[in-house]
Amino acid sequence: MIEKNAIIISWPREIDFYSEFLNDNQNFDLIVNDFSSYEKGRNFSNEKIIEILKDKNIKFERLSKIFRKKKYKVLISTGEISGFRLSAYSIARFFYGQTIGRLLDFFSVSSLIEKFTGRTFTADGKNSRLGLSWFPEKEIANKVIKFPDGLDIKTKNYPYKVFDNVFDVYFSYSDLEIDLINKKYNEQKKCKKIDYFRYCNINKSEEKKNSFISKFNLDKNKKIIYWLPTHIDNYAEEDKNITEWFKKLSHLNKKFNLIIKPHPKTISRNNKIIQRLKNYNFIIDLNFDQKIGEILYHSDLIFSDYGGIVFDSLYFQKKIILLNLQETCNYVKDLKANESLDLQIRRNLPNLDSNLDSSSIEKEIEDILENKMLNQNNLAAIKEEYFGKTKPLSFKEVVSFIKGS
Repeated sequence: MIEKNAIIISWPREIDFYSEFLNDNQNFDLIVNDFSSYEKGRNFSNEKIIEILKDKNIKFERLSKIFRKKKYKVLISTGEISGFRLSAYSIARFFYGQTIGRLLDFFSVSSLIEKFTGRTFTADGKNSRLGLSWFPEKEIANKVIKFPDGLDIKTKNYPYKVFDNVFDVYFSYSDLEIDLINKKYNEQKKCKKIDYFRYCNINKSEEKKNSFISKFNLDKNKKIIYWLPTHIDNYAEEDKNITEWFKKLSHLNKKFNLIIKPHPKTISRNNKIIQRLKNYNFIIDLNFDQKIGEILYHSDLIFSDYGGIVFDSLYFQKKIILLNLQETCNYVKDLKANESLDLQIRRNLPNLDSNLDSSSIEKEIEDILENKMLNQNNLAAIKEEYFGKTKPLSFKEVVSFIKGS
């Protein structure tokens, strides 16, 4: 075993997550997931991670080179390696899901079974995959710490069962999340509330805002709206959160600086949607190496829908509008069935349905910008509800905790 700690990066956005750790070679090795994958967009993302780290002259190890050759004392991971491993069981499970599981869903028998057993017995039905999720963390380190990747959690079964034998310690930004973890594990797993490091040292200067305006050739006299749609992890509905909205929102550039930053997974997986956005003259941010905190801070209004960015915006107490998908979407049905915070937050924040006309959307925007619907006091109270009051550990305190683990 190596008496050293490591961090594994699974997606390009995690470079921003771990920004405070990246140059601490003395305490941490950096590992990049470079295993080939049949998951759509994964190999492209792996190449992007390596490209960005090389551009920054940051040293790293490739997972393929150290796997089963090095074992670290402590590993930090978001659990987003998202590898899929084939086995006789996974193949049998796939065929079961695509046949019997589909039938159970089609005739609504799965819902009835779930009421009595707590399980659907569909093996994910039509969404079943040939491979099963693979978490190599325990083969890389003696102790594994779960690093938070967003508060968009499904509270019904959180922490998820697949994490049970993967993580020994949970880091979190939120008292609410820590309460869920303690409840499931009866406080047998350590939880530590940490500061939002990626947002601690952002550049808030007017000079940075001006460079932002210059970069996208924005009109200084117009308010900045930043649209950050999530990635819909459902093949049949992928990008629906963009396609249902972009035509109605395209007119807003006449009155506002409207920038869209598609989710990195969307960029990696679907170039066609990027071209469609270009055809409607959207200002598009395709930068994988982005300080999201600076964008959030310098924008006047955030458009989002689901995912972690909703809660990141709340952390900054930014004015935000959530763009809803139709309730008939399977993606939304899944969020509802699993009691996701993505839906719960809609009780607190303005959200719009896609059947609204353009003038009604513009009216909602104006009201929010003029503090008629959402002010800083409202946002502070909502932030406290989701993040809590407990003081988080500083970066130095976190490093000290990891070294002592």
